[in-house]
Amino acid sequence: MSKGMTNITWMGFKAKIGDYLPYFDLFAFPSRNEGLGSTLLDVMDANVPIIASNVGGIPDIVINNETGILVPPNDSLALKEAIIRLSSDKILQAKLVEGAKKQLENYTPQRMAESYSSLYHKITAKENSL
Repeated sequence: MSKGMTNITWMGFKAKIGDYLPYFDLFAFPSRNEGLGSTLLDVMDANVPIIASNVGGIPDIVINNETGILVPPNDSLALKEAIIRLSSDKILQAKLVEGAKKQLENYTPQRMAESYSSLYHKITAKENSL
C-alpha cells in the first residue's frame, strides 16, 4: 500500500537500530502482548516520543500522557488517532520526552540493582521471621 509514497521508507533489517532512533519523529509500538518492552527504554534514551499498546509490562514503562501515549491493543483507529495527535503536537512531544527522561532513571543498572537487592532483603527477612 505504501509503494510510491515519499513519506515512508522501508529500510529492512538494521543491525544497529540504536543509531537510527534519534532521527525518528515518534515511535509506535503496537504490540498485542509484551513481557516488558525494554526496547522502549532505548527509544526513551534517544529522546523519541512513544505510542505503545496498553499490554503486558508496557504500562510499567509508558505512563499514559506522561512518558508516552498508551492505546488499546488491536485498535488501529486509536493508534492512528494517537499518531496524528502526537505528530502534530510539538508541546506534547516535548512533555512526553521530558517525562520519559525521568522514567528512564528508574531503569539504570544502579537503580535496578538497588531494587533487586531490596526485594531479596525483604524476602529473606520474611523467610527468617517464619
